This record gives sequence, structure tokens and C-alpha cells, in this order.
Amino acid sequence: MSSPPCPPPSIRTPRSTINRIARAVVFAGLFAVAAPCQDALLAALPTGFSVQLPLNSGSVSARSTEASVVDLRTITAPGWAGVAASWVEVDAGQRTAWSAISLDGNRIDRVSPTDHSLRVRFGSFDPRGAHPDIPRSLRARPDCRLWLVQWWTQGIEPYREAVRELGAVIHLFMPVNGQVVSMDAQAASRVAELSCVRAVVPFHPAYRLDREFLDVLGGGRGPFGSVRVNILALRRGMVGQLPIAAQIEALGGVVNEHSPETYLMSATLGLRELAQVAHLDDVQWIDRWSPIGVDMDLARAFVGASSIETVGFTGAGVRGEIYDTGTELNHPELVGSIPHGAGTVSAHGTSSAGEVFARGLNPQAKGLCPQGTAIVTDANGYGGSRYAHTMQSVDPSGPYRAVFLTSSVGAAQVTGYSSISQNLDLIAFDTHLVHLQSQSNTGTTASRPEAWAKNVISVGGINHYGTLADTDDAWAGASIGPASDGRMKPNMAAFYDGIYTTTSGGGYTGSFGGTSGATPIVAGCVGLIHDMWHAGSFGNPTGATVFDSRPSDTLIRALLYGSATPWDFTGSTHNRARTRQGWGRPDLGKLHAHRDVLHWVDETDVLTNLQSRTRWVTVQPGRSELRVALVWADPPGTTSASLHRVNDLDLMVTSPTGVVYRGNWGMSGGVWSVAGGSRDAINTEECVAVPSPAAGTWQIVVVAADVNQDGHLETPAVDVDYSLVVLGAEPAAAGAPFDLRMSTSGGGVGDGLVGLDRVPGGTSHGFCLFSLATLGVAGSGPVVGLWPDVLTFQCVATPVAPGNPMHWTWPAPGVFPAVDLSLPPGSVALPAGVSLDGLGVAIDGQGGVLATTPVRRVTF
Repeated sequence: MSSPPCPPPSIRTPRSTINRIARAVVFAGLFAVAAPCQDALLAALPTGFSVQLPLNSGSVSARSTEASVVDLRTITAPGWAGVAASWVEVDAGQRTAWSAISLDGNRIDRVSPTDHSLRVRFGSFDPRGAHPDIPRSLRARPDCRLWLVQWWTQGIEPYREAVRELGAVIHLFMPVNGQVVSMDAQAASRVAELSCVRAVVPFHPAYRLDREFLDVLGGGRGPFGSVRVNILALRRGMVGQLPIAAQIEALGGVVNEHSPETYLMSATLGLRELAQVAHLDDVQWIDRWSPIGVDMDLARAFVGASSIETVGFTGAGVRGEIYDTGTELNHPELVGSIPHGAGTVSAHGTSSAGEVFARGLNPQAKGLCPQGTAIVTDANGYGGSRYAHTMQSVDPSGPYRAVFLTSSVGAAQVTGYSSISQNLDLIAFDTHLVHLQSQSNTGTTASRPEAWAKNVISVGGINHYGTLADTDDAWAGASIGPASDGRMKPNMAAFYDGIYTTTSGGGYTGSFGGTSGATPIVAGCVGLIHDMWHAGSFGNPTGATVFDSRPSDTLIRALLYGSATPWDFTGSTHNRARTRQGWGRPDLGKLHAHRDVLHWVDETDVLTNLQSRTRWVTVQPGRSELRVALVWADPPGTTSASLHRVNDLDLMVTSPTGVVYRGNWGMSGGVWSVAGGSRDAINTEECVAVPSPAAGTWQIVVVAADVNQDGHLETPAVDVDYSLVVLGAEPAAAGAPFDLRMSTSGGGVGDGLVGLDRVPGGTSHGFCLFSLATLGVAGSGPVVGLWPDVLTFQCVATPVAPGNPMHWTWPAPGVFPAVDLSLPPGSVALPAGVSLDGLGVAIDGQGGVLATTPVRRVTF
């Protein structure tokens, strides 16, 4: 007999006392309470509603709410075993969109509010609502093949695969929950019918033009002279650039430069013709081209280089590239420098190189890596593409073998993420070379476009006024952040004034400064971190040379950020606010001093969308601080968007007493993290800093919260890796997660022991859930591996009480689960051979599920 059809999405009344009990608990989303069904359901509660997601085992409550629920829909994709739902909650007239996702149909992976705006730089809008007013000449034509596709939930790979199966090509991520897709109108109609697709709208040429061109081209007003522009092709390499070049030349324009390995090209053409180029389906973005522009003994002591030199760290074997306007190769302090391409001599480049590599013939001008080697590039004269040039710098078989590149020059200042920013992000992502870039010297957010790139260390400047004390230091003119999308920039800062270093003509200067001077200071520190790594200072593997030993660029950044010392400040308007100093100044002395209490991960953890990784570390009594830094390499951002991160990872650090710190929360207003808060969905680096941390075991969780593009190219899956540094703690001795122990003598004796190990920090209470439904493999049930039965719901209904093994409080000195529960023979009235499954669940103070144990089975 076939089962009756599932009802359509509707309001259902409670069917049993067990259902009411299950919905009443804070983690009702764990429990299956209905027969298998294909549609999301809305069940009435005594004080609201429960949104239930159809899983393989039945309908599972995804969220309980007192708000009204409307627009509930079920989301599937062809060939996908999972399911999702989207709905809107209405409370006091306020509408909030929500979504839930089960990646495999067995458990709910995420429930969260959802933003339905498309954050296009031209103007954010809801694609199912009012659209921006676009000039007629810059609207998509009927034959346009470029579209914006928005999902109902965050994008996941089954959605994208469903779109590809219909003949579409996915190119770019467009926040929030969108993609730039190439397809014809017929395919667009089919894509719009997919249940996972919320909207399909044209990707207008207006969305692909920098703001300065919109008023002229959109309004039809001159002047209409020629202009040289940067153009990002939609497809990488010459296959994407050649069709654009052909059209430009047909319009009478001139193609000035190709970058065969990237998306970037430049051309000169009239503004009237520029509008026609913007209509090409091969064009991703257009903005203005510009030429390159240019923006120490105390410094050595200030960042700790002098102190670590006493234990042998001088940059020996370190090679770093000076990307500037020319360097005097025969300067006595720079003998042995290696030219990378043709070049000239300039005072600016010679000063930058000396800050890092000057030998110290004049002790006052001694560089941070006096025994290292400068690789010298003239930014105006090396020839070829910057991508190819940088690939030469990191070629293991080549003559350069650089471990970092520092640039105190760049294209004309801008306030947003540009074609140049995107191109440098691609170069850094592909080459894995640590890039450092001066922010610039405008005193505003107008900065070098290279500094807005996500994968580089952007350096700001703080005046030191000739003293080592930092209490008199002040910001006085360096370019500042944040980035236009809210990302924290600069990342680091150093001296802005009065730097004594080399200059052209074989001499010295005491007046070098600006972020041009600050950036090489940080670069020299990067070189010395490589030196320490090559020596195995952090318990790390090493190779024959500094280049062979080098860790990932993301780990170097995490080591730099995690050991930084910030200038003291309070509030976002303070003279030395976070937007002016970033994470602070390098502190090599601190890094070296903590080498034995430093835990690191070098891109060895690989996560797919919504996966997480948990670690435990131990803080000993008396530690002055705990610092955690998370950094990942992010694919190039979408220039047409107003949010430029592509993949989002989240950091959460929990103390032994249950205090939760989220990455970056509170750090815009002070030097230390603030407990609580919400996740950071903007930055591609997250830090937590806690003063006088509580002694004991701390939990560190990294979550792949939103993976939209492959960030780990070594595997075929769409996944991400990251680097993590924990300063001030060691890996916990146990190194194991929250766990449930159950044992018995068997044979029907009826004794037993129940214990919980490593209850997570932040737990306020929890459950031990038991079930006699043990016919399947242990851990294969639908409720986090458990097959629930009446006994399970009896556990749920048990009132919370200290020491109650079914519903316990935490902390609980002297009682369960702080001590094991031991049951004497005869306590358990079960026949011999009967099995019992158990599962532990930890709940935080806000009612959220912190952790669950594996399912454990015991046979009486």
C-alpha cells in the first residue's frame, strides 16, 4: 500500500504530547517529529510556530518563533540529496527573511537570517523589488547574455551545478547569495524555474562601469575625449581579452597592454566608444588606468629586530623583492642586490631597499635583514605582465626565490576596490608570495588601489617623533581605512616620519617617511619571521634554504597579526584608531618570546561549505594575553559588487568559563576583543585578543560559513583552507572533543557508568539523550546519529537540575557531569543482550547547541 501524499505547506496543530515536549526544548531542531514528507511544514506551537524541514527520517523542526511565518517554500535541486527552505518572519511589522539548509538530507546544517539584497556597487537592491534607475544607454540590450542569478539561501554547489546543467556558465560571486552567469534568454528562463533560484535579472553595463564614467556616459554629456582604461575580461587570459581587443580596434581604439595570465588589459578609446565596449558580454569591469606613483635604528628597536638579532636572526638567506621606482644597486649598503628586469636609479627605491637590507656600514641605517638579499624591480621598467614577473620571483628553479615583495608605489589613489586591486588579489592568490603595499599619504581613505586588495598586507603610518616610547605617537597624514565594503585596512602600521636610511648617490637620509617608509619596516619583519621559521623556532619543519622552508603566505600573515602590539586607543574616532593602525605594529620580540607557547595551522585543514574544525588549547596560569589569528587566501573579488570577499570563514574562541569571543568583534573600538557579538561576514582575516586569559582549556572553532568559490585548488571539491595562529597557549594534552562514556559489566547485571568528557566552554546546561532503538549501526540515526524513541523524549522532558544525568547544569562542582555517574548492579532493569545508545548535547546560555558527542552504545 502506498503512503498518503504529504500535505502542502500549511499550519499544523500539535499531534501529541511528545511533539509539544520536543518543540518546547531549545534544541527542538534536533528531533524528527513527523513522517517522511517532501515539503517544508509550518506547525503551530502554543506561543508561535515551528518551521519543519523534510529530512530522510521525517520532518525536523528547523526553527521555533513567536513571529508570524509567511512565504514558506521548499528548495531542492536535481540530483541533490539535501533540502533547504526559505521563509519570512513578520514581527511588529518588521519582515526578516530566514533560511535552513540540510546538505545531505539527514541533519540540519544551518539556520540563519538571510539578506535578499544584491550588493551591486551601482546600488544595492532586491531583485524581486524595485530596481535602480539605470540610464537607457547603459541598460542591457535584448541580446545580452550576462545575468545576475540570486539563490533563496546562501549559494551551495548543488545549486550551481543545476544551473550549469542547463547550459549556463557561472563566472563571479555577487553578494548577497548571487552569481554572475552567462547564458542566453532561453536558458535564463529555465534557470528561473529552479526552486533554488530566487531571481534572474540582467547584469547591466551600468553595473560594470566605475562611477566616474556613469555621469558622462549615462547623461550623454561631454567631454567625450579619449581616455585610457583598465578592463577586466570575464574570462581569464587571452581567450577573454582577444574578443574585447578586436571590438576596441574596430571602434578605432588602441589596445595598450594585455596580461595574458589574468583578466586585466588596458586600452585607449573615446568615451562614446567606451559605452559600446561596456555592452560586450566579455567585459567584467572598466575603470580608469593610471601610471605608477610613489607615495633606521629606532625602527629596528621598536619592532623587536634588535632584540632577536642578539640570538642570531639577521635575515641571513632571506630574499625579498623591492618593487619600487628604481634602486641604486652599487650603493655600498646594498652590494649583492639582484636586479629583476631593467631598471633605473631613484632615491625613493634606494631608501625602501635600505630599510630592509642595508648592511649596517652606518649603524644608524642598518636594515632589518642586514644579511639578506634584495631583489630589485623597477615598477616602471621590468616589461611584461606583473603576473608573469611575480611568477618568476617564486620560481623554485629560478634565480630569485623571493619570500616576500614590498611595494611603496602604486596606481593613482582610489577609495574602492578596483581592477588593479582585483588583479593583485589574483597574483597573490596564485603565487602564494607575501605582498606588502603602502596605503598612501592622503590623510583620507583615498589609497593605492593595490592596498585595497584582500590578500596583501597593507601598511599605514604612525608618527613616532624620534622616540621609542609609543605614548607620544600619533597618526598625522597617512591614508586610512576602512575599505569601501567595511573591511579593515590598513592591516599593519609602522613609522611614518624621520626614518634614517639609504638614498641615491651612495649616501643617507634622515627624512624618509610616509607609508613608503612604513611599509619596508613591516616587510623587514616579514623577512625575519621567515628567518625564525627557517631555524625551526616554532617546532616547524625546515628545508635547505629559507625559500625551501617557507610556510604559506597566509601563515606568515597570521604570525604577523597574531603577535602584533597595537598602539593603545579607545573608540573608532581615536587618533590611533583601528582604521589607522590595523592590527598594530610588528612585535618580533613577542613572537620569539612566545615560540614555545604558540600553536599554528598551515593550510592543512580543508573545509567544504558549512563544515567546521574544532581545536582545544591550554592556557597556563599567569599568561598576560591570548591572541588568535585566522587568515585565508580569498579568490579575487567582484569589482561590480559592494562587498569584495568571496568566501567567509568564522572564528569563535570560548574560554574555560564559557565566555565566547567572535573574530574581530569589539576590536574596532579597542585593543581587546569584546565577548559575545555576531560573526564577521566582511573581512578575510579574523582575530581575537584576550587580556589575562583564564587558565584552562579553551575551545577554538573555525567555520566555513559561506563558500562560494574554490579557495583550495589542490582538490577537485569546492573548498577552502586557512592558517591559524594561537599565541599564549599550547595544544590541549587530550586534544579530543566533547565525548560521552558509557560502560556496563553486561550479562544482565544491570550496573553501569556514565560520564562526559571535555564539556565545552560556554555551556550552561545540557542533556544526555538515550534510546533503545538500536537496530541500525550506532551513529547512523537521523538525530545527530541517534535513533530517537519514547525514552529519548522522556530525557527531553526531564527538568534541569544539578547532577541530573538526563538534563544537567554546568558548571556542576561535585556532581554529574563534573564527576561520573556510577550505577550499582540492579540499577538498570534491562534484560541481558539489550543495547542502549546515548548522546550528549551541550547548550549555551542563549539556548544554542554548542556541541554534541558521538553516539555511544552499550549492551547490558
